[in-house]
Amino acid sequence: GGSSYQWFEYPEQEDGSTLDEPSWEQLRKQRKRLLGILEDELTRLPDGGRLVLGGLSQGASMALDILLHFAPKDDSLWRKVAGAFVRRTLLQDETVKDLGTGRSLDGMRILATHGTDDEYVPIRRADESYDFL
Repeated sequence: GGSSYQWFEYPEQEDGSTLDEPSWEQLRKQRKRLLGILEDELTRLPDGGRLVLGGLSQGASMALDILLHFAPKDDSLWRKVAGAFVRRTLLQDETVKDLGTGRSLDGMRILATHGTDDEYVPIRRADESYDFL
């Protein structure tokens, strides 16, 4: 909704309800912006420095999206990503659709937590996302 903090909007219907799909254009725009920030921040880390991605709800969706789509030309930047922590989230359908072959997350540390009675993100959808990872 209008006054909440969000990375992307869920389009409103004429009756005032929202679709259960985010604005893919906004998600992709945020992905591009965040990938640039991530690469910039990783290049600033000192030797041996590591970075952990994280977030809550939509922020966690974006953290996972960025982790899956991060493909730097310099592979040493990938090794600076220590892992991710996410809370109350799911992988957006577009994150998976845009992946193509994508990067393997084998060995990547990911802490994902989720309540069993979440009013916004059902545990079933979260479990499907975590199984994909």
